Amino acid sequence: MSKRNIIELLDPAPTRKDSKHEYLLERATGKNRRQMIRASKCMSCDNTATLFRDAASIREYQNSGFCQYCQDMYFEDAY
Repeated sequence: MSKRNIIELLDPAPTRKDSKHEYLLERATGKNRRQMIRASKCMSCDNTATLFRDAASIREYQNSGFCQYCQDMYFEDAY
């Protein structure tokens, strides 16, 4: 990630999801997505998630809870 393209997310706000979706996700991962995002943590690797490449990456974090590194690993074919 280039230093000139870094955006810092200071006040993370998780997107709203159906309660069944949240329940299944928590059951599968053992983590509460909304709590992890509010704490600026990654759902996948548990690292701090505050630095992102662009606004689309921030939106993805608010949806999935994946930090920039994990987004790059999981979605590498999408680029």
